[in-house]
Amino acid sequence: MKDETDFPVWLSAQLMEHGWSRREIARRAGVSHTWVTNVLNGKSEPTANFCVAIAKGIALPAEYVMRQAGILTNPGSESPHVLQCIQRIKAMDQSVVKLCLLILDALLEIEEVLNAKV
Repeated sequence: MKDETDFPVWLSAQLMEHGWSRREIARRAGVSHTWVTNVLNGKSEPTANFCVAIAKGIALPAEYVMRQAGILTNPGSESPHVLQCIQRIKAMDQSVVKLCLLILDALLEIEEVLNAKV
């Protein structure tokens, strides 16, 4: 599990990156600004529900935010972008997923050719 101070640091960095106040992230996430403040100050630990709400407010996958909070473990090497791709693919119709896989295969072939020229 991550150190309990990691999540407040991560969340503070997200606020700075987006230029948002505590009230703004609370509004976007649909939670009270008091809850956000308590988590940031270490008075409350982030819950799964809090992480899901924050993820929605920041437009990140909930799994990623829960990993930042130490609620989910074994993150592997999944970046937020990979998790966003997974989340979007899960929402697609299977015929569209097959098309996405074909496109990804084509992109991998292009990358191999480009890397071979280097």
